[in-house]
Formats: sequence, C-alpha cells, structure tokens
Amino acid sequence: MKNIIILLSILSFTTVYAQNPKINTLNTFEGPSQVKTIIKNTKGNYVLLENIWCFEPEFGNVYSIIINELNDEGKVIWSRNLEKVNSDEKGIFLIENDKGYSIFTEDGQLIKIDNSGIIYFRKKTGFMMPRNILASNKGGFFISNTFNKEDIWISKLNSQGEIEWEITKDQYKAVYVSIRQKSVNGNYLALVKKKDKSDVSNFYIMEFTDYGEIISEKQIPNHIIYQSNKNLGFYQDRSGNYLVSSTEDTSDHEVKYDFSSEDIRLVKLDKDFNVIFNKLYGYAIGNDFYSTYLGKIIESEEGGYLFSCRETFNTTTYFDSSIFKIDENGNLQWYESFHLNKATFIDSLIPMGKNTYMVSVYSEFNPMDYFSESKIFKITDILNSNFNPLLCPAED
Repeated sequence: MKNIIILLSILSFTTVYAQNPKINTLNTFEGPSQVKTIIKNTKGNYVLLENIWCFEPEFGNVYSIIINELNDEGKVIWSRNLEKVNSDEKGIFLIENDKGYSIFTEDGQLIKIDNSGIIYFRKKTGFMMPRNILASNKGGFFISNTFNKEDIWISKLNSQGEIEWEITKDQYKAVYVSIRQKSVNGNYLALVKKKDKSDVSNFYIMEFTDYGEIISEKQIPNHIIYQSNKNLGFYQDRSGNYLVSSTEDTSDHEVKYDFSSEDIRLVKLDKDFNVIFNKLYGYAIGNDFYSTYLGKIIESEEGGYLFSCRETFNTTTYFDSSIFKIDENGNLQWYESFHLNKATFIDSLIPMGKNTYMVSVYSEFNPMDYFSESKIFKITDILNSNFNPLLCPAED
C-alpha cells in the first residue's frame, strides 16, 4: 500500500513541533444560515453574503439574502436583510463597487446596494445558475458555465448587467471553458479542454483580455493529465507560477468495499511549465475509507499556500473540512480540521493581514431538517520554523 498518512495520529507531535495555527471564533450566524462569500472592503472591514432558509406557507421554501459588515474582531457593524426571494435565488457572488456592493444570485439577478445595504438597482440578466463569475477590472463581470446559455463559452456584462461581448462555441472550438481568475498581467485566465484529431483530450490555460481577445493558450503537460484530470483546476500565484490541481484515485489494491480512496494531487509549474513539485495531499492517503477533495487555494503573504478541502468518510454521510498550509516547495507546514457537526463545509477563505486569515465554516446538524449555522474563524499562523519532517506529505 502507498504511504498512508493519518495526520491526526501524530497530533501530539504537531503541538510541540509544527506550531499549528491559533484559531479564534469571531462570530456565529445561527440558521439555517450559510455565509456564502466574504470580501475585504476598502475600509479594511469584512462584508459577508449570507443566505438564510425558511419555510412560509404562502411561498414554500424561501431564502433571505443578508449582507453583514464585520470589523476584524468579528463584531457586526451593520446588517441588512435585502428581502425574501424564491428558493432558486440564493446569493452566490459579492463584490465592492463605487457606491457599495454588487450581488449576483443563482437565477441571474444583479442587485446593487449602497454602503448601508439599501437596494438601489435590481435587474434580471437572463443568466441562470452561473458556475463561474469573475469581476472585470473595467467594471462588470465575466460569466461562464450558465445553465441556460449552452452556446456561449464566456459572456462579459457591464456594470448594469448588459451584455458587452460574448465568446461563442462557434467562435472558439473547445469541449469545455471555465473562467478562473485574474492573471498577473492584468488579464483573465480560463481552463480549456480540447480534443485533437485522435479524440485525445488536452487541457490548456487560456488568457483573454477585457475586450474578449484571446492572447495565449498554454497546454498543461500531458504527463500531469495522465496522472489524473478529474476535477482539474489551477491557481496562478503572484510570481506567475501555476498550481495545477486534480483528484486522484490513490487506492493501490483491488477495491473491496465498492468505494476507493481519492486525494488531492497538486503540481506546481513555473512560467514555462517546468515542474517545481508534484505531490499528493489527504487525510489518509490510500485508505479506502477516506477521500479528500480540494476547495479553494490562496497564496500566503509570507510565501507558500493555503488550501481548503473536504474530507469524506466513505462509509457514512459524514464529512469534515480542513485547511492545509504548504511552503513554496509543497512541504506541509500545518493542517487544521474543522469537525463541527454531521456535515461541515468551508465556504470562504481570505487573508486578513500578516499571518492571519478569515474562514467561514458552514455546518449542518441535520441536513433533512435544514438546521445549520455558519461560524467565522480567525486563523493566526504562528509557524516560525522551517518545514518539519514529521508532517511530510506522501511521496511524489
């Protein structure tokens, strides 16, 4: 069997040697409540997009979108319940604008509020359940993978929710296109899947401008794809390097229990796509009773990366969420698990300042009864020593 790493089994060592982070609870939003997004505004405070579920006999299942502004100690400065909306109209995207904030909902509504939460603009854009939304440097949004726009790869909307341009499937031949993030060059990056004449899938990182011009395509090396392309994704850091992520089956024996172990493969590439590191991460790599799935990656101000993940116990419906901290060479520096209730998700992870991060953790007590809450934590990274071999990830 491959190296099996059960991090919790060495918990007694991590306290002494690894200097695991300090965790402080800043606030709790009781539910059924889910804090979907957190952003840091220009004042240095934190604005939260919260969805609260309730049942009303006249309307059935409805959601309320609530916007909260918190200081860095987690105290609520102001809170505004925008209004009750239908169950398919949860808020999914939040960004600061020149007058306040813009919100995008699952059913394609663009809602604008001022700095106290008063709605001053609302429009249905016609884009249903977009999976990917990215803010433009020149105002407006990029949208991809919408439920009802099957002939469009990328749409650019202006700040009023009107279409400025689109990249259609007829214009750009591909199997899959998904916008991901802003590039270090001030443009935008998307993950692209194409098939060659032999029907072999190839994956690219495509860069495009505010005006819809595609300026580059870089093919992800095939030897990375051959390892695994399930849940393929990437993250570009401040230096222009790439972290390519995927989910990999790590079982090395015949599957005996109708399920197998899956874990996170991270490959770091430099600007020329040379491999810097290639490693596996997970709660118990190779153990068929556990699987680990990647959530979000962010770059640490002090170097290295943090990424959130979900840990599934394959024999039950229970799962936890965790955060891994690795250095720039992929060595694991610390690991923190959030085990709150039956099902625990990490919805947002953002930097607060030097060595500090804010994370929103959503937990379900009983998913059938929609009883849930969101907790906001402050993570302080107190690591002040080099990588400790007691916490090494699996072999390359």
